[in-house]
This record gives sequence, C-alpha cells and structure tokens, in this order.
Amino acid sequence: MKKKSKSVLTNSRIFSRETYNDVLARLLQIAQDYDTLSPATIKNIKKSLEDIKAGRTCTSKQVKKKLGLK
Repeated sequence: MKKKSKSVLTNSRIFSRETYNDVLARLLQIAQDYDTLSPATIKNIKKSLEDIKAGRTCTSKQVKKKLGLK
C-alpha cells in the first residue's frame, strides 16, 4: 500500500482502533448511498427543472431581499 493511501485511511478513521477494512467498508457504503437518489428526490429534481424551463425562478438578489438579508 502506498504511504499516501495509508495516510488517507488512517485520517479517515472514526476511532483509533478502527481497522482499514472497516474504514474502507464505511467509505464504500457512503459512496454507494451517495450515488443512489430516492424516487422522491428524482421527482423533486424533475419538478425543479420544469420550473426553470417555465421561468419560475428568482435571482439570489430577490431571495436576499425577500429574506431581509443584505
């Protein structure tokens, strides 16, 4: 194993005695979960794209004004 890879794994540990195998399993699970979108998320993305195409958008300046931000 390259030193840099070992360093990344070591720094990714949640606790000092966590094994590299456990770190890799946890990171792989996170990566797998990240790539999977729920049906509700996909539906919301499609709705948002429809809103954009229909011109139902506002600028960040408009949002800041509505929220009372500078």
